[in-house]
Amino acid sequence: MTAPTRRKSRRGRPPGKHSDPDYVQVGAYLQRRTYEAVKQRLAERPGKDFSGLVDQLLVDWLDSTAYKSLSAPVFARKLADEIAGQRWAIEASRRGEGPLAGNNQWVPESTVKARYMHLLDQAEMQLGKASRSLPECASLYRQFVRQRKQAKVAPPKGCSWDPELTCTVDMKQVLDWLQAELSKLAGLRVISA
Repeated sequence: MTAPTRRKSRRGRPPGKHSDPDYVQVGAYLQRRTYEAVKQRLAERPGKDFSGLVDQLLVDWLDSTAYKSLSAPVFARKLADEIAGQRWAIEASRRGEGPLAGNNQWVPESTVKARYMHLLDQAEMQLGKASRSLPECASLYRQFVRQRKQAKVAPPKGCSWDPELTCTVDMKQVLDWLQAELSKLAGLRVISA
């Protein structure tokens, strides 16, 4: 027979960022007036803390500089490959296969449309960010936005997207166009289906 184990009471600080292995404590020097102004502004906004603000600023900075280390052809190839992979996953889910299909069940057409719209939005966002530091992508970005509007696969600003008013074929055609343009930019030979 074993003796009952006694539950130890924990001393010290409650769990938080200091005990989370995903976080690391860093130090930085700020001008006193900047720190005081930020502290005051954060006090006016509950739920936002200083470390969260610094983290978000650094993530935004990383995003804005991410494409500067890439050449336009390398970026184009990466984006084309990403789009191709996502398109494969969407079509596989339509058949009840692949990583996006749950329990080998077919996926409703409205879900397929929503996934294609999300893919278009992600491609537009990545092209937009790249166009700031890669001049070759700026023209392609403007053309892509124009293509989406002409095919009516871009919701008007401030409006919600209605899947019933969007044709999956139109979304696929815009993605086909984009993949062909990205392949040209990457210096790859375009093969028509």
